[in-house]
Amino acid sequence: MKSNPILCRLRRNQERTIDNAGEAGEKEFLSISCVLFLEAVSGLQDLRHYLTFNTLDDFKKILYAEENYTNFVNTPIQIENSWIGRNIEYLLQTTTGYFMIVPYYSVSLRIIQRIADVLQVFLKHPFHMNSGQTRSRNRESF
Repeated sequence: MKSNPILCRLRRNQERTIDNAGEAGEKEFLSISCVLFLEAVSGLQDLRHYLTFNTLDDFKKILYAEENYTNFVNTPIQIENSWIGRNIEYLLQTTTGYFMIVPYYSVSLRIIQRIADVLQVFLKHPFHMNSGQTRSRNRESF
């Protein structure tokens, strides 16, 4: 299956090991540019499906690489704030398997916060309640 080219570029960039601060700045700039592009695409409903097709593997590897291969960069990449990070299954999958994020690092804290954000939005506006009648009926039952 073909992967998203922006995610592949971001993953390869994150996996680069660098030895000097000049290259670190270039790596950070490219990573942030890719994430800003993904966030812009996330805002366009017609293009969102390109961000959800076959992206779990790259998503996990990007976060894993940010946690393990970033030496000089202080700016978090925050790919989880794109449309991909709205998928609760993807967020939970980052904590299991070979490319899992390690607890007690900043990346794992961001993922836990994102999981909480996604669940909070889901609890406020469940997807199966699409009519006003259903929502008002459920409020009255509490």
